[in-house]
Amino acid sequence: MRKKYLSISEFGKICNVNRKTLIYYHNAGVFSPEKIGKNGYRYYNINQYETFNILKAFRELGVSIDEIKEYLKDRNPKEYLNILDKERERVIEKLKILDDIKQKIESKIEITEKGIEEEKNNEPYLKEFGEEELYIKNVKNGEDMEEFIQFINYCSEKNIDRGYSIGTTLDVEELENGDFLNIDKMYLKTDKGNYKKEKGIYACINHKGPYEETGRSYKKLLDFIKKNNYTIDSCSYEDGLLDFFAVKDEQDYLTRISIKIK
Repeated sequence: MRKKYLSISEFGKICNVNRKTLIYYHNAGVFSPEKIGKNGYRYYNINQYETFNILKAFRELGVSIDEIKEYLKDRNPKEYLNILDKERERVIEKLKILDDIKQKIESKIEITEKGIEEEKNNEPYLKEFGEEELYIKNVKNGEDMEEFIQFINYCSEKNIDRGYSIGTTLDVEELENGDFLNIDKMYLKTDKGNYKKEKGIYACINHKGPYEETGRSYKKLLDFIKKNNYTIDSCSYEDGLLDFFAVKDEQDYLTRISIKIK
């Protein structure tokens, strides 16, 4: 029986690639047609399909053309296993990165959904929170941006960042003195924390507008606590719900302020 050849277009359809890709691999010396006609046309054998699928898989995994060429020069079963093991490790690493990105996206979705839900609520309210794990750091100077930059970089390097907004706290003394811009600590919600935020009932208010104007919301919240004969039982926690990436105008920023009470 006469050997059956496929044109470059036919073979490309089977492999789900265009003819330019096949020409590129041929010119690069990593995958050649089984036959080239007198007219210069490239012809492939159906048996080359599996070989091309392996090549395509290598490329999708990020193996360079040079690496593939080097492997093809002296390929053997052991070397084939070696390159597969290397690519398996690359895939595992990529999956870890993708899982981290997925987790951050889910956190952003969670925050933004809360922001949309709470956007119209600007009155004080009570909310029960479970225990939350935070990575928290003391702030020497709340106006020093270098401290924020160092905190962000550290959390990124140590893989602490889970996609939540950076929060800040004011200690009880600042709350009592009305010093609402004197940041005491900054934190990130994470599973690699160094601090447990206590579970319990918190008095909350959703501050709408720039951070510099949180004073008016703090005053409203503290009046609510006083009028209802509650006692402040913790520092305040400030969590960004809607920020630069969610809204255009700084006046629409939304920050939830919460204070544990008893």
